[in-house]
Amino acid sequence: MVNKNDIGAMKNTKGTEVLFTKSSIKEGFWSTMQDLILNVTLPMEYEQLLKTGRIDSLKLEWKPGDPHKPHFFWDSDIAKWIEAVSYSLSLRWDESLIEKVDKVVDMIEAIQEPDGYFNIYYQTIEPEKRFTYLKRMHEFYCLGHMIEGAVAYYQATGKRKLLDICCRYADLVYKVIGRGEGQIPGYDGHPEIELALVKLYRETGVERYLELSSFFIEERGTEPHFFDIECEARGEAIKNREYRFDMQGKYAYYQAHKPVYEQDKAAGHAVRALYLYCGMIDVAKLEDNKRLLEVCHELWKNITTRQMYITGGVGTNYRGERFTYDYDLYNSMSYNETCASIALVMFAHRLLNDSPKGEYGDIMERCLYNNIRGGISLSGDRFYYSNPLTAVPEAYQNMIEDWSHLTLMRQEWFEVACCPPNLARLMMSLSGYIYSIDEDNIYTHLYINSETELEIGNDLVKLSQKSNYPWESDIQFELELDRSLTFSLNLRLPSWSKTFKVIINGAHTEDFLVKDGFIIINREWTSGDKVELSLDLGVRLIEARPEVIDDCGKIALERGPIIYCLEEIDNGANLHDLTINSNKVREQYDPELLGGVVVLEADGFKRSTACWNQDELYRELGKATENVTIKAVPYYTRLNRTEGEMIVWINYNYKTY
Repeated sequence: MVNKNDIGAMKNTKGTEVLFTKSSIKEGFWSTMQDLILNVTLPMEYEQLLKTGRIDSLKLEWKPGDPHKPHFFWDSDIAKWIEAVSYSLSLRWDESLIEKVDKVVDMIEAIQEPDGYFNIYYQTIEPEKRFTYLKRMHEFYCLGHMIEGAVAYYQATGKRKLLDICCRYADLVYKVIGRGEGQIPGYDGHPEIELALVKLYRETGVERYLELSSFFIEERGTEPHFFDIECEARGEAIKNREYRFDMQGKYAYYQAHKPVYEQDKAAGHAVRALYLYCGMIDVAKLEDNKRLLEVCHELWKNITTRQMYITGGVGTNYRGERFTYDYDLYNSMSYNETCASIALVMFAHRLLNDSPKGEYGDIMERCLYNNIRGGISLSGDRFYYSNPLTAVPEAYQNMIEDWSHLTLMRQEWFEVACCPPNLARLMMSLSGYIYSIDEDNIYTHLYINSETELEIGNDLVKLSQKSNYPWESDIQFELELDRSLTFSLNLRLPSWSKTFKVIINGAHTEDFLVKDGFIIINREWTSGDKVELSLDLGVRLIEARPEVIDDCGKIALERGPIIYCLEEIDNGANLHDLTINSNKVREQYDPELLGGVVVLEADGFKRSTACWNQDELYRELGKATENVTIKAVPYYTRLNRTEGEMIVWINYNYKTY
């Protein structure tokens, strides 16, 4: 048996994150979340994988007429669960979970074909058609997620059976894909394998995996277009607008409307786009491809300054789960898939490891505390696929289209169940997003109670942080060293913090540099040194650009990284008629409400409905209003208590500001 404490001892290299096994999250906001995943989410997800036939489908026994016909993405649901379990083992060693994973791995090994291929759908439903419909059928997407699960499981347990299985499949893909005679000059319609192959390369050192990832990226969107070639080979007609969601150009839904070097605006399916961008920056860093890095930074700028909601949600339109156009950020029925925010965190994490800037940590934090944390219930057993900023129950009850992902309340599971296991794998690996190291610079990107071990040269540095963040503003750090060392401790300065102060060993100091969104403290450190950072968690009234049509005349409430919302249970019906009439917002921590949150209150007014006739739809403007106290709770807690209306953007009387 491999000692779990010895796994993952990987030397940190320039510009790299800290491996999840070298950091741990301690008691606080996010440890509560991780405990929930461990005790509730992972077991219920496994039961859903069984209940819906996903795991049994690995037996390849399904026949027409049987329930639970295998779907072409089922491999990926299983893979993400394996990955989440792998990360969880660094928190709590669980032999029963390991036994479950090992049984699944044995099932995969049993169905792997001699040439390395395995895929639930094709081996069961259309065995003669593998690799014939890459645009649509997720073969490499599924392999990519299985690779990620295999790498994580090997790092957590030292067991490499699944890793070897995935290597054999990846070797087959390397033989099949390319520009050579008899090869397929193509790529998957759902990017993911690109970033996964980089993980496989980093774990194994096998160059062909990096080469294959680079090929997928370089080939995408080039002419003659692979999707046209594949379409002709399938005997299907090529249409100018082959897919109804390609509003930004032919094949934009798949980020294949242009070669990647010509893409400067995020387009198409949001999750696919962001997984592609993650793979692009991974390859660009390893190959020192500065041009590709520039493309990644340009795409980041487009997303975060023109196509991102205040909650960190991306992918406005549920028709295609896609990016649309600049400032198209409507609130009602906005999509904001949970997986898309997770992918945005992954993209931000890669960018900050390339070019450490506070803005990347700011966006990670915005996504985590709002769109992502809100994607799972406080009980840990129900999920949102989409995360709109306005909810009106009647709107969901009267939807013309049967769109199961747009729901008023969180759901137990989905037919397309990518979000639940994706949430689990991110939460279980969150310790790997807190810190990074670059030679003699230690960076703290997220303020989460934690401990980590880092290497400066040949010296071990142990760093811990404690706070009651995000509710309280003081964050304490403590260093443990074998000998005195000189290095820079870089603490992210959130863009929302108007003021801050730094205390070292009990004494206030201004001996630091503020640059690129970091407070940089360079000094000789000794064991036992303590740093206290105090941030400004004051409530901010946020407005959107005038081009964001839905938010004109409205404000959102923000306190630290937390975005707030109004719920009908606290404010009554017709939330859209409420107006905040003051720039003073009161705050109070309520330990009994929603697991313990800071509640905001403000003075406001609403129109009186008492003077309206029952059959009166419109009338001449009147002045009948009544004063009210408006109560706001964190957006991530929305609709955990009961059904009802919900809004983020609130009418505001600008004359009071």
